[in-house]
Amino acid sequence: SFFIKHYKTLIKQNVQIIWQTGTMQYNEISNLITEKQVVIKPFIDNINIAYSCSDIVVSRAGAMAIEELKKFNKAMILIPYPDAANNHQKLNALELVDNNAACLIEQHNIETKLINSILELLKNDSKRLEMGANAKKLYNPNSLNLIIESIKEYIHV
Repeated sequence: SFFIKHYKTLIKQNVQIIWQTGTMQYNEISNLITEKQVVIKPFIDNINIAYSCSDIVVSRAGAMAIEELKKFNKAMILIPYPDAANNHQKLNALELVDNNAACLIEQHNIETKLINSILELLKNDSKRLEMGANAKKLYNPNSLNLIIESIKEYIHV
């Protein structure tokens, strides 16, 4: 994984990392990384706490994740899942990029762009705050219901 190879570059710059690995990768990653600057969780139940103490969030670009991030007016670096149906994650991310509310890095570019993008955004308070504010403007408090209705329509429920 990219972060296993590169997390030390970030912690050498005094970056603290909260990493939600998923249950399948948790044991492997938590055994490899033991530095105190990296908090590793298989799943974060109270994601609002993690978002509240984060300056930026690196995430896939699924609709639910993006809506949560907009609500917390967070600067985002989005990495769309390349095999998502109809490329919907990239389309989700592009909406935010077009509104100066996120950075988009495609999966095939993470090796060359992600660490520099993280460090540049962390050093630029005004850009980070502007991105978060622009994200908040795009937040729709009814988004969860809209997503649920779209899924129901899609599966004919």
